Amino acid sequence: MIASDAATGLEHAPEPVKLSILMPVYNEEATLREILRQVRAVDLPGIEKEIIVVDDGSTDGSREILAEEAQAGD
Repeated sequence: MIASDAATGLEHAPEPVKLSILMPVYNEEATLREILRQVRAVDLPGIEKEIIVVDDGSTDGSREILAEEAQAGD
């Protein structure tokens, strides 16, 4: 779909829809990689997504997994 600017008469494509997924994490070492894999695998055509993970002081290695996943995603 192309939108037009009435003031200038120029047509432009709309900005993509953006989706932020907020994922709280606390001691999820056993499931964290799989959860991230499944969320990343969801195909949402036309939607730009970001995953925001908030670690609430995990003591089981969740933070290290998140650091590894963040580097792998670069």
